Amino acid sequence: VHGNHGWRPDAADNATFVADLCQTWGVPCQVVRADPPPATEAEARHWRYGILGYAAQALGATHIATGHTATDRAETLLYNLLRGSGTNGLQALAWERPLGLHGKDTALNVGRPLLFLSRQATGDFCHRENLPLWVDSTNADLAYTRNRLRLEVFPYLETHVHPRIVHTLAQTAEILTAEVALLDQLPDDLYQRVRVQQARERARSSSTAVSRPAPAASGVLSRCA
Repeated sequence: VHGNHGWRPDAADNATFVADLCQTWGVPCQVVRADPPPATEAEARHWRYGILGYAAQALGATHIATGHTATDRAETLLYNLLRGSGTNGLQALAWERPLGLHGKDTALNVGRPLLFLSRQATGDFCHRENLPLWVDSTNADLAYTRNRLRLEVFPYLETHVHPRIVHTLAQTAEILTAEVALLDQLPDDLYQRVRVQQARERARSSSTAVSRPAPAASGVLSRCA
C-alpha cells in the first residue's frame, strides 16, 4: 500500500515509481490518495496508519512492518525531548505496539524490525544490492524541525560530541521503553492493594498510593476514575 498525501509536486511520480517497482518484483500494490490532503503531520500519520490497518485487516494480517531505523528512533527521542515530552514520548518508536485503529484494539500490531540498523546502514545495503531508491524531496526542507535536526544537529553532535550519537540515543529510547512498561504495571499492582469502599476516595487517601512515585499514584487515580 502506497499512501499519497498529495502534498508534494512530485507525489504522483513517487506513486508511479512505487507501482512500477512492485510490478517488476511481482508484488501486489495499491496506491491510495488522500482526499482531501491532510492538513498536518499528525493528520497525515493517522491517515497513513489507517489505510495500512484496513488493508492488513482485509488480508487477515496481524502485523504491519515499518522501515523505521535506529536513526529515526534517535531523532524522535531528541525531537520529543526538545518539546518537553515525558517518558511516554521519550521512549520513541517501540519495537512493537498495538495499531489501535479502534480505541484499544490490540488485534493488529505495528512492528519495526529494522530498529537495530542506522539509516546509513540501510542506505548502504540498498546501494550495494542495486535496489532503487526514491528520496523524498521534502527531507531537505529546513522549515521542518526534524529535518533541521537530521541535517544540522546530528552531524554536529556526531563530530563534536559522540561519533555514535545515533546508537546511544536509540539505546536510551530502549531503556525508557522498559521503564515505561514498568510504570504502566505499577498502578495495576498498587490498585489491588488499596482497600477502602470508594475507589476514588481510597486512591486519594491511602498512604500506600501517595507514598509511591507520582507516576504510579496518578496511574492509580486514573484507574479509579
